[in-house]
Order: sequence, then C-alpha cells, then structure tokens
Amino acid sequence: MSEAETESESEAEPEPESDSESESEAEAEAEPESESETESESETEAKPDSPPASETGCMRGCSPRCRSLCARLRTPRHRAARRLPDWPHTRRTPSVVFFQDADCRPVVVVVQPRSLREHTRSEGTWSMREFMLPAAGVLLQSATGVDEAHHRIGWESGGPPGRVVHASRPSAPDSAWTVRLVDDPGPGPVLAWAAAIGGRLMAVFQKTTGPCDPCDVDTYLGVLEPGTMSWRERLPQRGTWGAPNDSFIGSVSLLVRDGTAYVAAQWRESVVTGSLSSSELRVYVAPDDMDVCMETVTSTSDMYAGTDGMQFTGASPVIAAGTAGRLHVLFLDIAAWHTADGANAVTGQLRLATRAQGGWRIAQLTEQRGQAAMPRPLEGFVRPSFVPSTHGRQFIVAAIRQAWDTGTIDNLDSPEARLELVTLRGHFALPD
Repeated sequence: MSEAETESESEAEPEPESDSESESEAEAEAEPESESETESESETEAKPDSPPASETGCMRGCSPRCRSLCARLRTPRHRAARRLPDWPHTRRTPSVVFFQDADCRPVVVVVQPRSLREHTRSEGTWSMREFMLPAAGVLLQSATGVDEAHHRIGWESGGPPGRVVHASRPSAPDSAWTVRLVDDPGPGPVLAWAAAIGGRLMAVFQKTTGPCDPCDVDTYLGVLEPGTMSWRERLPQRGTWGAPNDSFIGSVSLLVRDGTAYVAAQWRESVVTGSLSSSELRVYVAPDDMDVCMETVTSTSDMYAGTDGMQFTGASPVIAAGTAGRLHVLFLDIAAWHTADGANAVTGQLRLATRAQGGWRIAQLTEQRGQAAMPRPLEGFVRPSFVPSTHGRQFIVAAIRQAWDTGTIDNLDSPEARLELVTLRGHFALPD
C-alpha cells in the first residue's frame, strides 16, 4: 500500500472524558471537566508505507467478500503497580445501539434493565416494539455478524455470577429477537466477542481478574456452539507474569470469517512496577481445525512518541475485512514518558495496516505530535472505529481526537481537555 488518501471532518463532541492509555505507579487519575466545540475540514495524505513485515504465509487464501465489521475501542489501563489493566467489561458501556435492517431502515435499540426497546424509522415515522429479557443485563458489545444478524451481548446482572445474555435478530425487517443465557467463557475478563454463522459465539478472554499477584495472563480463544453451554477453548498466546518483565495481550479486536478467527492484539511488555517498556501490534489467525499462527505487524511508532522512545505502538486495534477478504487493521501509536509522579502514556496518530502479498503495508492516516515533540498540551486519539467497503476501495474511520492541557496524566488540577469526534473517509491505494 503506497499511500492512503483521506478527508477528515469534525462532528459532535462526546462527553468530556479522558481515556488515554496509562500505566501509573500512583493511583491518581484526573478527568477533564470541560470541552470546547470545534468544527473543521481538512485533507490529509498518508506517509509512504513502511516495509512489509516478514512473510509467514499464514494470511494467504483469504476467501471472498464478507460484510464489513466494526469493533469498539478497548484500551487497557494500569492503575497501580502489579495490577492488570481495567478491561472492557469494567468500563462504562452504551445503552443505545444503532444498526440498519435489510431494507436499510434505521433501527435504534434502547437497552433497558430487563427489555430491549426497538425503534424503527419507516417513511418518515418512528415505531417502537419492546422485547422482554429473561434476565437483567449490562450491555457489552453490539454488532452485525457475518450471519447478517444483529447481536447484542452483555453480562447478566442481579443473578448468579458467570452468565452471559446473548440477544440476536435477523436483518430482515421487523424480525423478532431471540434471547438465550449462556455461561461466561472464563472467570477473568472477556477482551472481545464475535458472532459467527449459525449462532456460534466466539470470545477472546483471560482467566484472572486484577488486582492479582501472581496473575494468569494467558489469552484464550473460546467457541460456543449453538445449543450448548460449555465453551471449547484454545490457547493462541501464553503470557508472562514476573521478572524480568510482565508480557501479555492488552487491547484486542476479533473478526470471524468462514470459521476462522482473526485476532488483532496489542502485545505489551512492562516492568514489575507496571510501567510499559514496549508494545507491538500482532495478528493471530486461528482456523477452526488448524494450529494458530501469529505475525508481528509493527513494533515501532511512526514518530509519535514520548521521551521513553518509539517502541510503543499497536494500541486499540480494529480488524476488518474489505473486498475479496483483504485484512485491514486500524491502530494507534503510543507516546510514553516518565515524570516524578510515575509513568505516563497517551495514544494517538491513526495508522492503517493492510495485508498485501509479502507482508503488511502500513500507512499513516493522521499526523500528531507526541509528548517528546510537544510536552503540552497532550495530543492524541482514543476510541477508533473502522469500516472498509466490501465492494470497492473506500473506508471510513471515526475516532475521538483530544488535546489535553497538561504535561502529565497524573494530576489533581483537572485541566481542560478538548475533544472532537472526527471522521475520515478515504480509499486504499492497493487493488482491493
């Protein structure tokens, strides 16, 4: 991929929240109190690609097109020394879901404690239906699966621990929801969910919930077949907890196509105090009946860095498939540095990796200055999402751009943060 061209525009701002990835030896964490509205339009052109990664062959033979998939941000944090990050299921989750049915009608689902209220717009008029749930739940993830059905997955609340509420409905207009309760895949955090054809669920999970010492930081891929309650698990990546460094998978994105699971993940290494020492972007390929293989996409940032160096990247990956099944991974670099209060890290600078013959091609979609180039304010991006076209070379990226008027994430004066919801529309230079 020699280059990717994009157009960007700012949209409505989200709530004023700082969501930078951080590793800190102290418990202090500041939330910005205000935001300012901005509106801008600009055109950007990505830098030339980096050289392709080493060829292992495990990405070849991608099958034909699938529907575009989109994954939510999952950016972990270290709170204090010897603690695991806060995983996605511990974070505030949305209560409103939007999708389109097979007739392209907009559907908004409001998630209530014990029901789903579905609002559908047809010929300029909104109508509402309500579906009761067998148990109260907390929404974790919502997406359209490769089976073209819409899926909603959440934890059961107020009942026995270890239960998951899975609700799904076909894309056909006015379809009914089917709801089932299944077992939690493991006692630890679930990093990503995906729904496959035929009602099969897949999950990437770990088996330890922090704080812990020692911690089991192996990462598992689980499969739940329709009509069953027990997860079949595989072990695509072992982690390490203890000297000389802790190493394990952080944020994750999961894509399922034709029975094969594709996992884009940030591989993290940190010292025993919890400070991040390096991170890289990896992609795991797990066919249903074959061994798991792994590729390192990149292990260095593209000039977005803090004073700790350029060996930090791969944050908040989002994996998706475009035309002819070509894989794309959207991700962020990391600016990491230390102050007297401890370790700091901010994610920023959107980059896009595309699987091509011979390896991965990486383009820079936005250019930001890390802490080493501009100590204050801190520039970054959080919560990226990505949808490539399944019929052409186009793609759409959305993310929250932030400028935080501080030189450290560990502060008590609640400095102002400026947040913008930015969308980028571009096209791939490679034949797709």
